[in-house]
Amino acid sequence: MQQSNPSPRAAWPRTAATALVLALSLGLAACSSPEEKVASFAKKGQSYLEQSDLVKARLEFQNALQIAPNNVPSLYGMALIAERGSDWNRAYGLLSKVVELDPKNLPAQLKLAKLLLAAGQVDKALAVSDAASKLEPESADTLALRAAVMFKLGDHKAAVDLANQALKREPGQVDALVVLASQSLLDGHGEDTLKYLDRALEKNEKDVALQLIKIQALEKLSKLDNAEAIFRKLIGFYPDNKVLRHMLAQFFMKHGKPEQAEATYRDTVKAQPSDAEAKLDLVRFIGQLKGPGAAATELQAFIKADPKAWDLKLMLAGLRQQQKQMDAARALWKEVADEAGKEPAGLRARAALAADLLGSGKKPEANALIAEILEADARNEQGLLLRAGVALDERRLDDAVADLRTILRDTPSSAQAHAMLGRALEMQGSKDLAQEEYARAAQEGKFAPIFAMPYAEFLMRAGKARLVEPALRETLQADPTYLPAYQLLAQSYLNSGDLVAAQKVADVVAKLGNQAVAANQLQGAVDMARNQFDSSIAAYKKAYELSPEETQPMVALVGSYLRAGKLKEAQAFLQSVLAASPDNLGARLLQARLAAQAGDAEAAQAGFDAVLQRDPKNAQAYLGQLGLLTSAQKLDEADALLQKGLQQIPGDFSLRLARASLMEQRHQPEQAITLYEQLHKDRPNAEVVINNLAGLLADARSTEADYKRAYELAQGLRASSVPQFKDTVGWTAYRMKRYAEAAGPLRDAAKAMPGLPVLHYHLGMNLLAQGNKEGARQALQQALDLAAKGAPFAEADAAKKALAGI
Repeated sequence: MQQSNPSPRAAWPRTAATALVLALSLGLAACSSPEEKVASFAKKGQSYLEQSDLVKARLEFQNALQIAPNNVPSLYGMALIAERGSDWNRAYGLLSKVVELDPKNLPAQLKLAKLLLAAGQVDKALAVSDAASKLEPESADTLALRAAVMFKLGDHKAAVDLANQALKREPGQVDALVVLASQSLLDGHGEDTLKYLDRALEKNEKDVALQLIKIQALEKLSKLDNAEAIFRKLIGFYPDNKVLRHMLAQFFMKHGKPEQAEATYRDTVKAQPSDAEAKLDLVRFIGQLKGPGAAATELQAFIKADPKAWDLKLMLAGLRQQQKQMDAARALWKEVADEAGKEPAGLRARAALAADLLGSGKKPEANALIAEILEADARNEQGLLLRAGVALDERRLDDAVADLRTILRDTPSSAQAHAMLGRALEMQGSKDLAQEEYARAAQEGKFAPIFAMPYAEFLMRAGKARLVEPALRETLQADPTYLPAYQLLAQSYLNSGDLVAAQKVADVVAKLGNQAVAANQLQGAVDMARNQFDSSIAAYKKAYELSPEETQPMVALVGSYLRAGKLKEAQAFLQSVLAASPDNLGARLLQARLAAQAGDAEAAQAGFDAVLQRDPKNAQAYLGQLGLLTSAQKLDEADALLQKGLQQIPGDFSLRLARASLMEQRHQPEQAITLYEQLHKDRPNAEVVINNLAGLLADARSTEADYKRAYELAQGLRASSVPQFKDTVGWTAYRMKRYAEAAGPLRDAAKAMPGLPVLHYHLGMNLLAQGNKEGARQALQQALDLAAKGAPFAEADAAKKALAGI
């Protein structure tokens, strides 16, 4: 409260003044009802809002809402404050509440619809527009809103008509003028666009959105000096707005003026010398323009002037990491960690060090740093993300989910947390919840590839190929040259049988200009799906000819020959490759595999030997020879081969996995279990290891503890679509006497692979345990019938015994 100026009049006696104050207080208490207090607070809030005193306005509105949480004027006032602060999520929530409480509140309806339009939710905006039209159908504001919605929906004729109607009622209606300006811009009538915008700007010169549309029109008219002048005018209006300066720099870059762009960033640093983010923006620009070396030099100059600029040091560390100068990066992270201590920068430095340690396989040291971060700040996002990542890697899914949900309670917009939560839920088998999280990650991440691609890949795994296109649409709009998205999109169309759409994707990639190899491979895949084998082979051959040094196009071409049933042509092609390039190990491996496929074990052995002579550490060659030996039932020689390979490539995962599998074939389950346990310790998320280990524990052992461990391991396979993995999920549940839980996975597995006797045996045993004797009889008999036709079935005696007992 402001103090009044000293009065020249004599002071009142103290007792009289006190009595008067008391009387006034009693009078106020007697006449101020809660409703009156709320109205008073709301009125004051509105007054402060009109004066642009947002702090005091917010306080008054909050006072009103403490008494009456649903007071519409105060909620609307808070929405206006959120709008002015560009807090669009909060503004949306408040306006939605206002409209819910007071459906006849036209200003709120209009603002809500505009927010929805800006967010791209056109259908919802249309619904709000309908409601507004019912309130005041002839209002200029309502007509202009309707025009904007129609424009977004693509009905430009209706939009223009509605905008003109609005202008008849209110010649300066800004939204209507914007619709007409936008249509003129689309039509290429730049001068008309400028006329409409100048009318809109007469009383709204500082309106950034209007001025930016005008800049677009000026660019189309090649009036670049005028466009630049508007940018500078806006910067003059809003000198602290870095976004406008950034847009000016991008404007210069777009028009081939990198020097002016750099000068703009440097001007921002001069105007805001204490703003570290402005310096970071300049460094990022220098990095894009001149490379990481120049950016590092710029950073070093800033750091020299301010040795405690920790954010700049962290950025320099990131550049050193990008330059693969890891010792320099680690030194900077450690320096910031020591200097900043438990300040946010210090915790970020520790997080970077922990991530580096995890990448190097030094989990204990990384865990110690993560613990330091979370001891200083128990809800630190980076610390929790790292800890959740470790938990995911170790398949401690409940722990990972708990940490990720903690992050999302504090930061609901964390795209990385949503993505990791999606992965965790998928691993738990909760596919619907996982899809929601992957989708949210893509949305919060603005559909950047790092978030949109995992979402699309999940949809493919979940058998929802038709949803891939919507998932990748915004990614490709933002970057129409992003090849991996096109490749995944084409595969989704091929999976769903939409060959017309797949062809369209191949055509788009063919027009990218620098993706001829990928374009021909896509064309080859589409032609193969059409059973047009000759044209498919021709496309794959062209892809190979464009890039003969790469292995993948060669593999794709060989695959196309094989799918067309042309084994000899595939062999001849590989022979021609080796004639030109005898040391092409990829071609030699393929040639040896084709020989093995054709039943020529001698030629296959010679091919694999030729690879190992040139590269004694080639694991694929050892695995190829292993296949030859196991096919010939030379299991002792196979084991000797694998041990030889592991001497050459100590710790190789694929060879160790093959040896564990070989122990199963040699009927040495305990040795196999020991090897699988070691593999599981090294790679807790390797599903094939989980499956084989769980299966062995369920079949080769018989204690409750082993059954329980098998069951717990198999829970990590619940999300898998692989029939054998589904069978393991069901069979381990059967071992735990959870027959109802086992029924679905066992049924799905047997249905997916009807030619495997063991799957029908497992299904039959579970049906028998459930009391379904007829179903059990059918399943067990089917298993034995398949075995009689030559299908391998080690459990045949057990199946006969169970069948006899029914």
